Amino acid sequence: MKAFVIVAIDGAAASGKTTTARVLAAKYGFMSVSTGEHYRAVTYKLLHMGVSPDDKRAVERALKCMEMGSKVVGSRGVVTLAGNRISDDILRSKEVNGRVMEFAHIACVRKFLFSYQRSQASIAREHGFFGLAIEGRDITSVVFPDADLRFFLYADVNERERRHNQRKEIDSIALRDSVDAPITLWQSGVIRIDTGFHDLQSVIDIISARMEEL
Repeated sequence: MKAFVIVAIDGAAASGKTTTARVLAAKYGFMSVSTGEHYRAVTYKLLHMGVSPDDKRAVERALKCMEMGSKVVGSRGVVTLAGNRISDDILRSKEVNGRVMEFAHIACVRKFLFSYQRSQASIAREHGFFGLAIEGRDITSVVFPDADLRFFLYADVNERERRHNQRKEIDSIALRDSVDAPITLWQSGVIRIDTGFHDLQSVIDIISARMEEL
């Protein structure tokens, strides 16, 4: 296996991206990153600045003064704002959950986060990790199209709704699918895995087999 490996994981909502990235990171000594947290952090900050997603100019102005950083917690790379980590409870709050899709689809927000997300590989290297397992929308197509391995996780919508409800999330998977459709795309060369058919261990085994070929 290569000295440093980047694994990019894309896929539909509640398809198992975050769990897969974290288990993979624990197994191989990688740093895991969930880019959904980046969008949630930006959403939280913009909402508290009183910025509406309908006012694109205000969004652009606000992004220019947003101090985003990273902190390594265990094997996770987590986002910070002005040097402070935003708690998972806040990032998953009803307030953020209900508005994150609106901000995530704004072009300037995605452009703002592009370089930040690319920088996670350097952060992983600097902290002595053997690789980066990064997951989220358009990771395999836009952010890390040059990743050593790219995977796309998917499952039947009813199965994903069941998982989503177990976590007591308030938004609808079907709605998220319809909104995310333009950026949740399977790309040629990306390995598809049906997580409704394969359990977590099977998914990790499939990815591990590919990694051993590097």
